[in-house]
Amino acid sequence: MPQTPDAMPDAMTDAEHLTEQGNALAKLQRPLEALACYEQALLSQPDHLEALKNRGNVLRALNFREQALASYAVALQFKPDYSEALNNSGVVLQELDRPEEALTYYERALQHQPVRASTLVNHGVALQNLNRPDAALTSFDEAIRLERGLAEAHFGAALCRLLLGDFIGGWQAYEWRRKIPAYASVVRDFTQPLWLGDTPVRGKTILLYAEQGLGDTLQFCRYARTVAELGATVWLEVQPPLQALLMQLRGVEGIANRTGTAGEAIMGAGIQGVLARGEALPHFDYHCPLPSLPLALRTELATIPARAAYLKADAGKIAAWSQRLAAYPRPWTGVVWSGNVAHVNDRHRSIPLAQLNPVFGAAGSFISLQKEVPEQDRAGFAETGLIDIAAALHDFTDTAAVLACLDHVVTVDTAVAHLAGAMGQSATLLLPFRPDFRWLLERSDSPWYPSLQLVRQRRRGDWSGAIAEVAARLREKR
Repeated sequence: MPQTPDAMPDAMTDAEHLTEQGNALAKLQRPLEALACYEQALLSQPDHLEALKNRGNVLRALNFREQALASYAVALQFKPDYSEALNNSGVVLQELDRPEEALTYYERALQHQPVRASTLVNHGVALQNLNRPDAALTSFDEAIRLERGLAEAHFGAALCRLLLGDFIGGWQAYEWRRKIPAYASVVRDFTQPLWLGDTPVRGKTILLYAEQGLGDTLQFCRYARTVAELGATVWLEVQPPLQALLMQLRGVEGIANRTGTAGEAIMGAGIQGVLARGEALPHFDYHCPLPSLPLALRTELATIPARAAYLKADAGKIAAWSQRLAAYPRPWTGVVWSGNVAHVNDRHRSIPLAQLNPVFGAAGSFISLQKEVPEQDRAGFAETGLIDIAAALHDFTDTAAVLACLDHVVTVDTAVAHLAGAMGQSATLLLPFRPDFRWLLERSDSPWYPSLQLVRQRRRGDWSGAIAEVAARLREKR
């Protein structure tokens, strides 16, 4: 077992030995002990480049990012063309949400080591974060040329192509997502073959299942009916919070109405039922994750199935919410300003509640559709005049019923935006400077959801212009 510095004999003061010791401890997931080794190595030899770089790596792993940058900076003082320290500085700057600075470090690294595929991928990611998908795609494609099997490069290229409207190349490359470590926990290991549209499914049973977030499920569940129309028996497996809502999906045939004398479901072409993830799975011949269906069904911009709403709310719940909201003056506008804090891009998608004050100046009543009010917004929540209905929102069937009653919705990029679009409800979607691929570029409309209006952030991190535009639109509607 590697020894900690305190246990090493006096002879073990050489910087090379201490650095090797630190490297071994870092591999054993013992970062504090590794850090102590690197510190001792640098006391012995302050210009030891590997110790400086690896100290930075350990500090980054411990979330001491500014200190990590400082360690890389010292290494670069001794060796300005040290490509690994340049690249790693860029990675930390990306994590600190400083992509402009990150880009300069990646470009310096590529000047000194232009054939490093991983740096090209990082360079592409920085360009993506700066909403420069054409330039990012060039970096990803060059990385793929250097290292054909680099999944991160293919995935980055997929997001760029989809954002640019190249669905043919984009959906194909999007399949590389399941080879990325970040997706390892969502990849399902079935013995049945994956279906990507190349095999006829008439007379076969196929399992379609949620793979990513709630919004993705709401967006891509529309394809279940299309697969059923190919003659397949479809089972749809989704996140438990969505099960009851998606029983209202167009084409779902209630299992209660399709049972034989033995109580077993009568199998036949169509959407057989909606399962909650974790329930026992039925027999099936093929499987396909929902985000792979656009590829399987060869979706292009002109062929997105978006002609009609495909989700609806329960009529009884609509009546109950309509009666409850009748006490407030119309028009009724629903508001969502914050999404899932665990989402990788949440800090860019969510908006501090106080910044929406210009929107609340319009006439009518504003209803909060937030299930939970973020901690930083609680103090000012009451001052906005928002109507708080969170306690009555038990699941997405309640949210859908409220949406069905509202005159309009203002929302950031969350599941509620997808739900409003899937129901054909009027909504304005506030998008960050770098939008998710599904919203494309520049457009003020969505080919996925005809009822949505898109309002885009024009400067990175600055919501003022977009919010002023939404406020003006609401005043016009009144």
